[in-house]
Amino acid sequence: MFSGIAARRCAALRRPLVTLARVPATTRALSTATPSITPADAEAGADSFTVSRMAFLARLQEAGIPAFPHYRRPADALALRAVVEHVRTHQTPPASKEDDPLLGSLQASVAGRVEGIRQSGRNLVFVDLAADGHQLQVVANRRQFAAPDPASPGLDPFTDLVQNLTRGDVVEFAGHTRFSQSGEPSLYATQARLLAPCTLPLPAPGPVRSSRAAGARHLELILDTTARERFRIRSRVIATLRRFLEDLDFLEVETPVLSAIPGGASARPFQTTSNALGRDLSMRISPELYLKRLVIGGFERVFEIGKQFRNEGIDHDHNPEFTTCELYQAYANCEDMMDLTENLFREIIRKINGDSLVLTVENKQGLLVEVDFAPPFQRMSIPHELEILLGAPVPDLSTDVELEFFVERVIDRLGPGALPPAPLTAARVVDHLVSEYLEPRCDQPTFLTGHPAALSPLAKAHPALAHASDRFELFVAQRELVNAYSEQNDPNAQYQSFHQQAASRLAGDDEAHVPDHDYCQAMRYGLPPTGGWGLGVDRLVMMLTGSAHIRDIILFPATKSASASVSVPDES
Repeated sequence: MFSGIAARRCAALRRPLVTLARVPATTRALSTATPSITPADAEAGADSFTVSRMAFLARLQEAGIPAFPHYRRPADALALRAVVEHVRTHQTPPASKEDDPLLGSLQASVAGRVEGIRQSGRNLVFVDLAADGHQLQVVANRRQFAAPDPASPGLDPFTDLVQNLTRGDVVEFAGHTRFSQSGEPSLYATQARLLAPCTLPLPAPGPVRSSRAAGARHLELILDTTARERFRIRSRVIATLRRFLEDLDFLEVETPVLSAIPGGASARPFQTTSNALGRDLSMRISPELYLKRLVIGGFERVFEIGKQFRNEGIDHDHNPEFTTCELYQAYANCEDMMDLTENLFREIIRKINGDSLVLTVENKQGLLVEVDFAPPFQRMSIPHELEILLGAPVPDLSTDVELEFFVERVIDRLGPGALPPAPLTAARVVDHLVSEYLEPRCDQPTFLTGHPAALSPLAKAHPALAHASDRFELFVAQRELVNAYSEQNDPNAQYQSFHQQAASRLAGDDEAHVPDHDYCQAMRYGLPPTGGWGLGVDRLVMMLTGSAHIRDIILFPATKSASASVSVPDES
């Protein structure tokens, strides 16, 4: 029975292995029952590989060797990187047979996942062990391996364990460090212990198709080292962002994810119901109004890095669940936020890219551009550019008459295709024009300034431009990364802006701001002049890692199918 199973297993793996058929008859006799395959195995597509692995585990179990043992790292345990560094630092490759290869050697144990196995005859096995982004060669020689354990008669640790390891197994090896004959830092093993077997066949290592990887991120991270590096970069970006703000005396806080009013942004929220409170709640679309309440309360510099939730479409740049950093600084304005932005990006780019502030980035059109993050960033005035585009100044879009006149002007100059789908609110019309005609010119870091007041209900009016807000958006490679403004701190003006947003919602714009009268009431206690700032963390990481889709830099993004999985690597 074992002979046939082992043959099918070798065929499935397509690589030479010492099969169980070569184990002495006394060992084979340890197991005579056919191992059972659970319904979970069947649902996972159990094949000859899985059947063979289950038989192997059954033999270990009958010999008293647990396949999933309790484990605590031994005192001599080292990370793979530490072993490689020790060999390179304290040992030298033997120049002749007379040289002692163990001079400076260290006795150590290491644990990791098997990435590859190479058999050299009947007595020598080379194992590529990986852990935490590093790799170590383990050399297992039958002659140097520990003798069979008297407590497990008939089970040879080299023949029955090492020669039956497969890609994906999690294993601990113990032995001594040295250079191999080919000059590679290695661990020459004398003992091995299986910690967690792999019972499903791994695809070949390499990139995994993005749409499939999102549904089985664990498998992509095993197969693709570049995927692991993307998420390490993401972690470094967030750590750098947090450290930068803390060094400026910003206080990190947490605000509610569930609230009665989804304020602070123009977006459609997710709705839920609290059984305990007996009322409907929304998942937050922005923490802005809570953070500004804290500024009112006396915390002059606050920030929050966290998840936002918007019940909108999914595309290359948008995911329903995404990460932002928002900060608010009392006694600051839009110009201060620009200075902060330039300094922050310089810090992050240097952290990721070394000393160079020039980064090769793919823009929204799929073209590679050299982006220079050296301050100062260029600026582009929206009112000025729209005036050139339309041949007339942008009017006060807060009235229906002026908005209708503006829409007619757009149609006359650019055609009806320049307008967004209905409803034609001021915010939607101007936002569409900016997206179509201005953003494509923003490959280099560009501050878009002077947004029409209708687009910015939470911002103060611009001190010099009529009908404009004191606001900017930072675009890089045609993608918005930052949105910031001088916060509106006049409660009456804020109430009026909320009133206009309510009218837009009645007109059919379900992404217009929801009025928050409690916030207006809080403002009456006095909100200091405040600069507000928000960064899309996901889009920044996309840019820094060269990722084409937002799902590539979110560990577990939303997918159309909850059962999405990956079974084959990308061969395109």
